[in-house]
Amino acid sequence: MDMTEEHSLTQASRPTQANRWAFWGIGAGVLGIVANLVTDPIVSLTDAQKRQGSAVLGHVHRANFHIGAVAGFLAVACVLAFAAGWRQWSERHGAPTSAARFVALALVASAGAMIIGYGSRGHWPYICPVGSTRTPIRARASTHFSCSMTRPRTSPGGA
Repeated sequence: MDMTEEHSLTQASRPTQANRWAFWGIGAGVLGIVANLVTDPIVSLTDAQKRQGSAVLGHVHRANFHIGAVAGFLAVACVLAFAAGWRQWSERHGAPTSAARFVALALVASAGAMIIGYGSRGHWPYICPVGSTRTPIRARASTHFSCSMTRPRTSPGGA
């Protein structure tokens, strides 16, 4: 093995500048795990607490929702960077096929769905009384819906 062959083998084993876009996908996966599994407020609850119904919200910490939302939005940014890298890579390596275009569009569409999901996750502590003595916005607006989004039952007389 001469010097040029050895140099080409080590160069091929390292990621090139053009292939580093794939690391955005890894970042999106790790941040997605943090946003959904690590900061899941239900994991730290006991079985007895989980059976309390809506009273379980008093045992949930508001910070878990916020950390999960921030990690989720960072995951969205990583997915969008990954989609842009995928599209450039697929266009450089041959004629763009409809399947390659579909992958890029599917990644962008999933990022849109993630924005909706993580946006509601970050907003949830302000709607429901989650682990705080602060009055939720919904109660201050004096609407007739609870945190479970169901209309409370009233007596037959309407009182």
